[in-house]
Amino acid sequence: MSNNNAAKKMRIVDILNSVYVKEEGMNPNYLLFNDKKIFHVNVLGAVVEVSDDSVSIDDGSGKIVLRSFDENPPYKNVIIGDVVLVIGKPREYNGKYILSEVVKKSRNPLWIQLRQKELSNIKELKKMHDCENFEENIVEEDLQEFGDVIKIIKELDAGFGVPVEKVCEKVPDCDDRIEQLKRDGEIFEVKPGWVKVLE
Repeated sequence: MSNNNAAKKMRIVDILNSVYVKEEGMNPNYLLFNDKKIFHVNVLGAVVEVSDDSVSIDDGSGKIVLRSFDENPPYKNVIIGDVVLVIGKPREYNGKYILSEVVKKSRNPLWIQLRQKELSNIKELKKMHDCENFEENIVEEDLQEFGDVIKIIKELDAGFGVPVEKVCEKVPDCDDRIEQLKRDGEIFEVKPGWVKVLE
């Protein structure tokens, strides 16, 4: 994805309260959030409803529907209670929903709380610094042992991912943490032995 299309980490309540802008012709529709155009969203939530053609997730701030027009939707194997990371396009039809492209299960429900805290901290820091271009890509301190791995991957990544061995040179014995981060949907393997933070 280009920077313009990078998936924006958002709370569900902020998606629901954002203005949905419908463009004409071939221009893509988008959310208008804090005066920025959002084409893709990145959301963490717990599955609270499952039907034949959709799934609903709740992140504690609100509830939103996931839809897909594929024969095998990315959420086809989720069940109520699963914590999932969702990447998709915001859409609106009888209310806002997410046209899901990626749905990954997480084993740890605490990621939802950490994500909420991360986004809340960003909001407060923006107010304190009163800066439109405040960097939103912060590392949540409460990630503890995982935070240093994520930080190093971001620092080393020139856009195509980072070899795991390079990460472990900076963070010794990081293999188990990398595997856990992959399971939790925070990073993914772009090719064998190379990882990238999912944003």
